[in-house]
Amino acid sequence: MNDDAKFISQSLKMQGFAVYKDDIPYIRSILHTIHQTQIALRSFPNLYETFPITIVDKRLLQ
Repeated sequence: MNDDAKFISQSLKMQGFAVYKDDIPYIRSILHTIHQTQIALRSFPNLYETFPITIVDKRLLQ
């Protein structure tokens, strides 16, 4: 078990959750996604202020 897996396992145990070894890669993947998102938000901190572009199909308005 590498350091990441040990950290995840210990964190779950400290919070009273059961630890299943098969879940650790999935949890690591989620944590990686969160980390990547945090990096993007540091680069573009005002991204939430940007309005999304909406394209409406005219046939749906009829």
